[in-house]
Amino acid sequence: QEIVDDQLSASGDESSSGDGGEGSSEQQLDDGDMVVKILSLRTDLQRAIDGEDYVKASQVRDAILEIEGAMEERRKKQALAAEMKKEPKYNLGQCVVHWQDGWTGVICGIQQEAEKVKRKDVEAKETVEGVEMVYKYCVLPDVRYWPKAGGKDRGPCVALVRE
Repeated sequence: QEIVDDQLSASGDESSSGDGGEGSSEQQLDDGDMVVKILSLRTDLQRAIDGEDYVKASQVRDAILEIEGAMEERRKKQALAAEMKKEPKYNLGQCVVHWQDGWTGVICGIQQEAEKVKRKDVEAKETVEGVEMVYKYCVLPDVRYWPKAGGKDRGPCVALVRE
């Protein structure tokens, strides 16, 4: 059993000591493989602690922390990518009615912007700042809603409305 474990840990050390950087083996593994690797490393950590080999235990602990950090970073990137791929609610040329004021108009432009939002993290009991991708629409209102100044027609106006 110990010989097999030593060979497995030696092959794990070789794969992580390769190129490093962005192409390392931890980043190429999916979450399931990473969890299995973490469990294996935790077993190695317990064996090192039981054998009072604290140098090896600290190395294994650092490897576990590195993999967990990579998993967390991957989850954040996936969440951000999911927000970025969100489709707009309205399309160009679509007629819309303002939800509060009741004026009507046509969508003539769409902008996607990142806005800072503050969210309360229930587990940590603190406010966390994040970035949320929102769509803003350029709406050409109906001619009845164009502002008129001193009897002069100023021409079409465009409203920028948040989704």
